[in-house]
Amino acid sequence: VSGNGVLYVSSQNAWNGNLGEAILSPSTTLTVTATSTYMRVDITATGISTVQVDNVSVRLAEEDRSVNGNGLQVFGSITKDPVASGADLVAYSTGNSASNYLSQPYNADMNVGTGDLCFMSWVKTNTATYNYFFDRRQDQGTAIGFAILVGGNQELTVIARDGNNQSALSGGVFTQNVWTHVCVARRSGMMFIYLDGKLVNSGVRDASIDVSDGTPTHIFNSSGSTNAFGGYMALTRFSATA
Repeated sequence: VSGNGVLYVSSQNAWNGNLGEAILSPSTTLTVTATSTYMRVDITATGISTVQVDNVSVRLAEEDRSVNGNGLQVFGSITKDPVASGADLVAYSTGNSASNYLSQPYNADMNVGTGDLCFMSWVKTNTATYNYFFDRRQDQGTAIGFAILVGGNQELTVIARDGNNQSALSGGVFTQNVWTHVCVARRSGMMFIYLDGKLVNSGVRDASIDVSDGTPTHIFNSSGSTNAFGGYMALTRFSATA
């Protein structure tokens, strides 16, 4: 959006920018997540002004069931299947295509710095090694940020770096096509990784994993959208506590 004024995006009949607002001066890009089936866009111009709007994108989203309500955008096609015959709980999968993944736009709430964190998910692998199921890095080159993947030899591998190339932490072995509970926790600078409740490795990983504005979080794919995870995931969560 370009021009002179303020852009407001609001829910339902509100007009106060409760989903997001931005000063144009002279242009801006704003990404918001709807909280209902309605979304309202208002532009308040400064004086007599011409405002231009382009590159508008509206995507399906998977609901964030936490109190934060920050949904995940669907890219490509995501399938949902019961985790077992007759189960109400569903698992998500992508068909092992790099074009299919979930993405959350930059979210400052995910910047935990050097603090505690916890990632949990049920995962069923059926793909080769070096495939990412959670990635929040600025790019794959510097690897600044935080990522979890199926590493070499089918090991659970965690990356937590601030640009100083602190080594990845790996341990345990996934059994393909078997549901496995993954837990990655950092407490007071120590990273602990678990498979099915068993501690498989730990080590000092105290780097800040904060990323710059504009860095999304990818589920089922790497930050470069080139290392797709073709397995299944269910009950995935990330928190700033451990």
